[in-house]
Amino acid sequence: MACDETRPICKNCAKQGRPCAYTSEAAVVTPFSGSVAGNSPHYGLINFHAEKEEQDKSTPKSKDDTFSEPGIVIEPARELSSDIKIHCLTPSTLFDLELMHHYTRLTYLTITDLEYTIPTWQDAMPKEALSHPFLMHGILSLAAFHIAVLQPQKRKAYIDRGMQHYTLALTLYREVLMNSNQNNCHALFAFSSLGAIISFAVSMVSRHTHGAIIQDIQDTFSMLRGIHAVVMVTRHWIQHGPMSTLLRGYTAKDYDLPIACQEYLQTLEDRVRSSEPDEERSNAYLEAIEVGRKALKNVAVDPNDKTLAFTWPIMVSRPYFDALHERRPLALAVLGLYGVILHDVRMYWWAEDRGMKLIEAVHASLDETWEDVIRYPISLMNLLPTPRSSTQLSSNPDRLSFSPPQISPSIKFESMG
Repeated sequence: MACDETRPICKNCAKQGRPCAYTSEAAVVTPFSGSVAGNSPHYGLINFHAEKEEQDKSTPKSKDDTFSEPGIVIEPARELSSDIKIHCLTPSTLFDLELMHHYTRLTYLTITDLEYTIPTWQDAMPKEALSHPFLMHGILSLAAFHIAVLQPQKRKAYIDRGMQHYTLALTLYREVLMNSNQNNCHALFAFSSLGAIISFAVSMVSRHTHGAIIQDIQDTFSMLRGIHAVVMVTRHWIQHGPMSTLLRGYTAKDYDLPIACQEYLQTLEDRVRSSEPDEERSNAYLEAIEVGRKALKNVAVDPNDKTLAFTWPIMVSRPYFDALHERRPLALAVLGLYGVILHDVRMYWWAEDRGMKLIEAVHASLDETWEDVIRYPISLMNLLPTPRSSTQLSSNPDRLSFSPPQISPSIKFESMG
């Protein structure tokens, strides 16, 4: 996808998480820009005034240097009182202002291409966050992770900040979730919409063991299912509130999937019917597969339609979720289908190779008797030869790779709660 040359960062590069050739470093002042801050803990306006004050002290004044105008008396500058200093912008505040600015200019565009939802993501959600700290922390967290992708040379600083915001967001969110009402249900629903995307971004710094990847996905499912229960109770308020556009249901699209994909889904269903004696669990597996089939069709027809990529976890039934918690082989095999769904939206920076990592984790968790069942998913990552009847999906040539950095606790951080 070509760069559209929009400054400071073109929309195509922002969406795919690529460093943009048209980024103007000179136009962006960040707390970690050596040309502005140097080695000082301050930056921007604060650092400018401090340096100017030192320069004024060291420069002798002459009468000719004194500004004068008839009738105007200029009093000597006085030191700021302690009360005023308390209200000065701090480095932490300016950092977060940068994150919010980035979110409202670029990050929101990478969440969806559905035009009717864009005003909600860009305007309504930040406005709602002003009254709900957990949502504000969530927005700032996502923006920090996005900048970390766009500016790899400053990745660690932004990932640190993103993780700190995310931790606070989850803590505050869980407290509010226990007391949902008409006033906070819109913010809770908004955070749930961001939650899946943030969790994928967080995986950039998570442990990459197979067990950890599956556990991370399961934790994300738990969060999404928790808010789903709240939505069922507060839906009549949400559908008349600022997040109403996000409640629109998806329209199932008719599309003939590639033969290899159809064979994969059929093989998965056949294994469920032949090896799961429990009727409740069997129905749960089959329902999850059918939801996955609809998701793959929708994405194939319209790559911008990611609805089911986020709603699949809450559309599967409780018995499936319980089986996944118990790490039952059939539940893990069905989870591989979700990896295929994520792989189909890999063009977005927050999805990238998350689907492939999940498929790899599922493959490593099952023995060789399951290879015929998950042959199609693992063929996407070249672990096994591609089935002759399928057309292999190409990997993203512009994919950025990340090694998990160590999270530094050194950045001083204050809760908004």
